[in-house]
This record gives sequence, structure tokens and C-alpha cells, in this order.
Amino acid sequence: MVKRSTWLWLVLFLAAAGVLLFLKYRPAPEVEPTPTAVVAVSNYLFTEEDGTLVRIRIYDRQYNIVMLERPAGGLWTMVLPAPGPADLAHAEAGATQIFALEIVDTVKNPQSLSSMGLGSPAYVMKLTFQSGIEHKLEIGDKTPSGSGYYARLDKGTVYIIGPHGIDALLNLHANPPSLPPTSTPVPPTPTPDPGATLPPVTPTP
Repeated sequence: MVKRSTWLWLVLFLAAAGVLLFLKYRPAPEVEPTPTAVVAVSNYLFTEEDGTLVRIRIYDRQYNIVMLERPAGGLWTMVLPAPGPADLAHAEAGATQIFALEIVDTVKNPQSLSSMGLGSPAYVMKLTFQSGIEHKLEIGDKTPSGSGYYARLDKGTVYIIGPHGIDALLNLHANPPSLPPTSTPVPPTPTPDPGATLPPVTPTP
């Protein structure tokens, strides 16, 4: 007959073995992943972080220039082709497109600028910000697919820029936002009253 103590030791052994097996094969606790900060990458050539735009200068191959200026917090005025007040709605609509120049793609290792119309750019835009920073954007041909324009920034990287922003800026060049001159009304010539008594004429000696 098996002694009671033997059974007791057997039970304790089996219990210990079960605990060891559980500890060995239990699933590892799930570790919550540490959130990773996502850095937003801008798809636009310029952003509001570049500062306040104070001058836009656009010229073509024939050096026909359109230039607008505004003091910080002020209103746009025309400088070229003729100084004067600007159509503010037209000027501001064009200026806001500076920050809507969308980068469609970057041209890696461009072999020939001439093949993209950048050997002699159709248009050049010089953009000046309040900080004094100036950027030069050369506009070349449209891509074969029509997805945008080839453009080179500051004689460096060549991009494909979406057409909408470029077209709006080129419209500033084609149709400068100048206000027509205000004509000064000429006062009407008074009509003499037929019943009025004319003053006597003094003869000249």
C-alpha cells in the first residue's frame, strides 16, 4: 500500500512541474508600441513659414517685366510696367498662388535643361520675402503628360510643378493687375441766361 506521504510528495512534484511548464511556455505579454511622431512633409514649393511675400517680379524671354510690391501688412501696388495702384483682388489672387505651387515630382539627375525648356526659360519669377530672402524660379516647358511644368529653383533642383498655380502666376504677367487711370471730370461750361443783363462794356482809350 502506498503511503500517504508518498502521494503527498507526488502531488507536490506534479504541481511544481506544472508551474514550471506554465512559466516556460506561457505567451509573452503584449507590449504597447511607442507612438512614433509623424513628420508632415510639405508638397508645396513655398509655405507660410517662408514669411510674408513683399515683391513679385515676372519676366519672359523678351524681358517684358511685371513687378508688384507691397510693404509688410500693406497693399499691393504696381511698379512695372507702369507704377500705380493695383487691382487688389487680382493681385492678391495671384500672390496667394505662390503658396499653392504643388510639387508633383522631382527630376533626378536632369541630363539636359534644354530638353525641358530650362536652357532658356520661358519665364522667370523672382520672389522676395520680408526677411530679405529672394528665390528665383525658372519656368520651362510643360511635361509631355501635361501634369505640370518643369521648373528650377535657385539654379538647383528641378521640379515638376502642378499647372494651376503656375498658370495663375503667368496670368499676372499676361494681364498685369493695373487699375485704369481715373479721369478727372471736366466741369460743364455754364450756359448764359438769355434774360440776364450784361455788364456795360468800358471802351478802351
